Amino acid sequence: MQETHGHVCFDGVKFGYEPGIPIIKNLTLEAKAGQTIALVGPTGAGKTTIINLLTRFYEIQVGKSASTV
Repeated sequence: MQETHGHVCFDGVKFGYEPGIPIIKNLTLEAKAGQTIALVGPTGAGKTTIINLLTRFYEIQVGKSASTV
């Protein structure tokens, strides 16, 4: 498996699967190159949704995202 290095940033991100019903509101996070982070929370907290936004399976609706590889 090839190791990936990069920088990821979400700033003020808002997202919902249905228009007008946000499930992520004002998310700001940063993972710098070489850092290891964990997303922890109960079922339904949005961990998988955040990963899907990170991998661009879904597009954010409001806010900014940036990444470098």
